[in-house]
Amino acid sequence: MERPALSAPRIPYLRLKVGILLVLVPLIVVGMVLYTLHARGVFEASRTVSLLAADADGVSTGMPVTFSGFPIGRVIRMSLQDDGRVHVEVRIPEKEARWLRTTSVFTLDQPIIGSAKIRVTTPDIAAPPLPAGATVELVKRDATAQLPQILERTDAVLANVEAMTGGDSSLRDTLASLQVLSRRMSGEFGALEGLTGSPERARQVLGTLERADALVASLRQTSRQLEQLTARADQRLFAAGGMADETR
Repeated sequence: MERPALSAPRIPYLRLKVGILLVLVPLIVVGMVLYTLHARGVFEASRTVSLLAADADGVSTGMPVTFSGFPIGRVIRMSLQDDGRVHVEVRIPEKEARWLRTTSVFTLDQPIIGSAKIRVTTPDIAAPPLPAGATVELVKRDATAQLPQILERTDAVLANVEAMTGGDSSLRDTLASLQVLSRRMSGEFGALEGLTGSPERARQVLGTLERADALVASLRQTSRQLEQLTARADQRLFAAGGMADETR
């Protein structure tokens, strides 16, 4: 006996749900795109500033523009003018445009390590604001341009160090003399042996000092004897009944 065929379960309002899904998916995609554009500041009020450079070396579209280390804009396009100079267009949001003054200087920094960026410095923040669409010269500062001079100075320093540490250099002789002096000072007579050059000379110096001490002691004893003799002479001469009285 044959079994009856099973019918697929019927989903209520299937067409309506499919229609809602087809409408929501594009709306979600469009919303995500709009949110991304908003996060990137596409819909934010901004102004453009034109920079003129001799060449486009180191400049690229999307390069950040910083002020005091904080990004305030970016390069949106570049073009070559009829005179051969490069026109760089920078977009700055209106809320960051307050840092741009007529005294502002735009500098292209190309460090040896790291990515290049356009740095804005404003010496006088109280100067008049930079008008929208203004044209400013782009100053380039390439750290690698001074690399040959740095290498040349490094070679000179290394040559001087090699000359100082060579086999016939005065520094090596001085260090050898200091080593000999240090070895002598570690002997029996210490620093005196290091100064005199040998233990015998140090012993002679010590003997001389001992004889000098004995001579000083002898002189002191002689001085005391002279004082005693002078006191006795004064007593005999000027005491009562002494030679002075008899002579008088």
